[in-house]
Amino acid sequence: MTAVDVNALQRLFEQAREQAEVAQRPVLTVYACPAPGLDPLHLYACHRQGFFWSAQPPGLTLFGLGCEWQTQASGPQRMAQVQQQWTQLCGETRIEGSQPALLFGGLRFDEQRAPSPHWDGFADASFHLAHWLVSEDVGGRWLRCQRCIDAHSDPQALAHDSLAVLQTLLDTPPAASPCPGVIERNALPALQWQAKVESALQAIDSGELNKVVLARHVEYQLDAPLDSATVMRRLYDQRARAHLFSVHRGAKCFMGATPERLLACRDGHLLTHALAGRRSG
Repeated sequence: MTAVDVNALQRLFEQAREQAEVAQRPVLTVYACPAPGLDPLHLYACHRQGFFWSAQPPGLTLFGLGCEWQTQASGPQRMAQVQQQWTQLCGETRIEGSQPALLFGGLRFDEQRAPSPHWDGFADASFHLAHWLVSEDVGGRWLRCQRCIDAHSDPQALAHDSLAVLQTLLDTPPAASPCPGVIERNALPALQWQAKVESALQAIDSGELNKVVLARHVEYQLDAPLDSATVMRRLYDQRARAHLFSVHRGAKCFMGATPERLLACRDGHLLTHALAGRRSG
């Protein structure tokens, strides 16, 4: 097992419990240690749960399992609501190591339109704090234990519980999965799709539209469950500069590969990899 100092973990939880008694609110704790032998993609393939993220560049790969804290919000102020709750939680934080707490999630662009049944289980905005998080970046690989401690917590019990979860995280082997065959494919016929493209081009030529992004829904019926780990491994091997993601909610999984990073903030600077778009000021 990766070298986790159980005494340091328990001591961190005890300090957080004392702090929670004084503050009268939960205290967020982060225990971080180097984990050179842990591969986020391999762990995702073993569990096929939680979340996986890989961004290029800069190189950042994440695998998180277990939910220690979560927040969901809807409506036009959903991100502000998430930010407010996260800021409140981070108001009391204790960290052992050099890695901060990391929240993971996502949101819908259009909160006004009702989502299709495919998105049942995914809120307009949903973020959660993984119990155990493995990360890889230019600084190496790291293992984080992230927990919320309140005044009534038992530090010793929590520490042993976290280590038991970690043992399961590390000891679960990857499961073999058959390659499913396609029974049926449902999509808009090619001629109808081409007609829609032509119609969009005509609308742009006439000035009715300035730009348009077309998409079509393609549905496959398979003879066996699709293995998200196999798909993600193939995407990872062919990723080039794509950003990969896989988010599980119960039995459902949202995954993909996109060449765009819409927005990133680092040291007060905004960065983007957008391939198409408009900036106004």
